[in-house]
Amino acid sequence: MSRQDSSFGLKNFTQTITGTSETPLLSPPSSGVNTGFPSPLFPLNTSTYPIGVFVGFPPDMGRTIDGHPFEVNLVANISGNTTTNVLVNLYNAQKSSWSQGPYSSAYTLGTLGTGCTNVVTGTATAGITSSVSVNVWLKAQFVYSSTTKILSFGSAAQYLNGTVVAIGATANVTGATLFDLNFIPSFTFASGGTNTVSITEFFVARL
Repeated sequence: MSRQDSSFGLKNFTQTITGTSETPLLSPPSSGVNTGFPSPLFPLNTSTYPIGVFVGFPPDMGRTIDGHPFEVNLVANISGNTTTNVLVNLYNAQKSSWSQGPYSSAYTLGTLGTGCTNVVTGTATAGITSSVSVNVWLKAQFVYSSTTKILSFGSAAQYLNGTVVAIGATANVTGATLFDLNFIPSFTFASGGTNTVSITEFFVARL
């Protein structure tokens, strides 16, 4: 049977990350950095109010996703000013983590707090130096059922410059609804420094 692709996501998005803490994909700190930002859903990022950026299916797509497999893809080039490992993870972000707005105490998306589940854990992998960047591709497949209310993990693969990166762990999400099929990546750099994540594509698509 042919694929029934319906994809939603973003392209050509750049984020600068400093330090060694796990950092989710965040809205830019100023206008003019990424096309389409800021927006009502994704205002400018600040240290006081970190604004996470996710991709997901719109509400009117819910019934066409229910019981059907779909895939999340992240493709990026990562460069830095020091030699470091990079760990790339993927989180599910339930609607409760962002629906109250970024200035609410209930907003947890920007810190990967309550309502955010690490569904695919990668492995810290070397390759970045001050003169060498890496290409990263993460893809993960899931299926959601409104009957069981479970977002079930299916499979995942990650590549760094064409070399397979081991998947460290995976997880399902229980108690999920059709409004919870949202995803956000995170990046961790072992040696800190200043690193630039240039996302070519980050999207979710029905298979």
